Amino acid sequence: MTSTSVSASVEVDPASLERSTSGEISGRICLRLGSQGFPEKAWNDLPVAVVHIWLDALRTLRAGKSAEAECPFLDGPFVVRVHLASKAWRVECLNNRAPAQVELVQADELWNSLIKAGRVLVDECNKKGWRGHEILELGLLLSVLARERAV
Repeated sequence: MTSTSVSASVEVDPASLERSTSGEISGRICLRLGSQGFPEKAWNDLPVAVVHIWLDALRTLRAGKSAEAECPFLDGPFVVRVHLASKAWRVECLNNRAPAQVELVQADELWNSLIKAGRVLVDECNKKGWRGHEILELGLLLSVLARERAV
């Protein structure tokens, strides 16, 4: 179930973004491990919030302040748990706490993909003229990470 290393990326679809009257931004987001998408390739969730939560969690892991990070999706019982494994990360995709997929991935590849996804989301929201707390918070976190040279 665990391979030596598969490609890993966080995929967002800026064309799928919609904003509710309450300001929530929904759209497609998934974690791609090799050819598999988790929870599924066209998963609809709250991508701005998800990316922000994941960046916070993985930032702590990258800094060595924790050996494990929990990265939840906000819709459904889906969680990605990430463990330090030398220079790689062991990624567990959980559905109702049961492992759906476990892989060893390059830490920098997944991190850089998550940063890129965050930038795509902030840029698309700005293009649409959308303002709001979650967009601002994600943009600020990306700026902090750039200053920390974590990107």
